[in-house]
Amino acid sequence: MKFFSRKTINLLFLAVGLSALVLLIREVTLARLVDQLLAFGTVFLLVLLIEILSNIAASTGWYYAFIPRYKVRLSKLVLTNFASLAVAGALPTGQAGELAKGNLVRDEAPPAEIISSLLVYNYLHILTTSLVVAGLAAIPFWAGTFDYTVSLTVLIISILVLASTAFLGIFLRLGLLQKIFSWLEHQPLKILRPSQKSLQGAVTVDERLKYFASDYPGNLLKSVVWLIIDRLIQVAEVWIILYKLELPSSIPVVAMVFAATSLANYLLMVLPAREGFLEGSTYLIFGALGMNPADGFSMEIIRRIRKIFFQISGLVLLALIAKGKTSSMTKKLTEPETDYSTKTNFKA
Repeated sequence: MKFFSRKTINLLFLAVGLSALVLLIREVTLARLVDQLLAFGTVFLLVLLIEILSNIAASTGWYYAFIPRYKVRLSKLVLTNFASLAVAGALPTGQAGELAKGNLVRDEAPPAEIISSLLVYNYLHILTTSLVVAGLAAIPFWAGTFDYTVSLTVLIISILVLASTAFLGIFLRLGLLQKIFSWLEHQPLKILRPSQKSLQGAVTVDERLKYFASDYPGNLLKSVVWLIIDRLIQVAEVWIILYKLELPSSIPVVAMVFAATSLANYLLMVLPAREGFLEGSTYLIFGALGMNPADGFSMEIIRRIRKIFFQISGLVLLALIAKGKTSSMTKKLTEPETDYSTKTNFKA
């Protein structure tokens, strides 16, 4: 068995996920999690359902980030997305989850296509989130629901984030991956120098990113639409939690809470796990909005319980995949891997 086989990497992700889960529960404390869950009652099932629908919508957005010739089955992408939740918070910006996704589908499409699809998917995910957040931030600003300065601040920050995200799209079209690999090729440390196969892959990825929008506008539009649906589904989660906590749950309030907490999450993405920080940020946000800060903490704890539930579910999926027992997720380990190394033409 190769050291870097898919099975070995899945086992590594499983270990990382278990460690992250233990740290998460230790940070929040098991007693507090149980108390909040019991207080929330059966309504928590709706929160779980919303997360399931959200992941299905996000997976569909990823599905359309592939070009038609190499599309991976939607059912596989959905299960892959759920499995990746086990390690999504282990590295800053959730990169552990993206690495897990790439590994879980690596036999289904050429490596360059998988990388390209993930880059397109992640960029569109950030772009659509920024777009939805900016739109929602405008609702309480025009409605005058909260203090003018607070509403204006949230709106300005959301617009700046949207603008910076749009600007990032320019860099994706400039062929930066190939330039970075070319620069590494001339570095004195041999360990940093990419192989010729990696260089060719970088060229392919850059070409794919450069022409995806013009070659497959239908796919781009469908991916954007499904990712926007994903964001809107998560807005429903905020409404359910606020309603259950018997807090104001009008459209402007839900819009502001979702927008402000999403911006906080965005700014904290550089931190691994972010346990404690999100709770603290939501506590401060509720206080700034003139709401009870403790209610903000309770809302974030409910989100944490939901995260733990799906993190455990993801660990179970990873364990099954690592043992080769999920035929719907992966081919039998005894089957030879498909060689995509010569398939670099992604035109349909």
